[in-house]
Amino acid sequence: MKVGEALAGRGVLGRFAVDFLSARTDSGWTSYAIELNLRKGGTTHPYLTLQFLTDGEYDAERALFLTPSGKAKFFVSTDRLESKAYRVLQPDDVFDLAIREGLHFDHTTQAGTVFHMMTALGRHGMIGITAVGDSREEARSLFDRTRDAFDREAQEASREQELPPVD
Repeated sequence: MKVGEALAGRGVLGRFAVDFLSARTDSGWTSYAIELNLRKGGTTHPYLTLQFLTDGEYDAERALFLTPSGKAKFFVSTDRLESKAYRVLQPDDVFDLAIREGLHFDHTTQAGTVFHMMTALGRHGMIGITAVGDSREEARSLFDRTRDAFDREAQEASREQELPPVD
């Protein structure tokens, strides 16, 4: 808030991101601001995804993201779920995997995994995911299940198999 107020006092409008480094000291944890970016940051995309999908907003006083009904939502996200093994996968495979494993975002429960940056999958073996849950633990579990499903799917797709006989 202090950074936002200082920037606003200087006429800055729009989004910004502050990167922090936290260090454990004898008196507990101390955070240090190490970088200021006058642009969207790494958490902007997942936050806007959550906001769009739930029509919710961040309650700064409670430090919670809340849906219009007052239900808290949590997310775990990365824009670099990456493995050379993922290069065998295509965007269609992602959708099939999400449905088969029950990972896809469900608008009725407002929970599940949202995928982004899928065009980087085949070439770079990289995809972005945002796992949304009703608790920190649920979001983390969904994130881990999604990563594990990608690992299994890539391993299976890479396995050499015999072609079926032609009649």
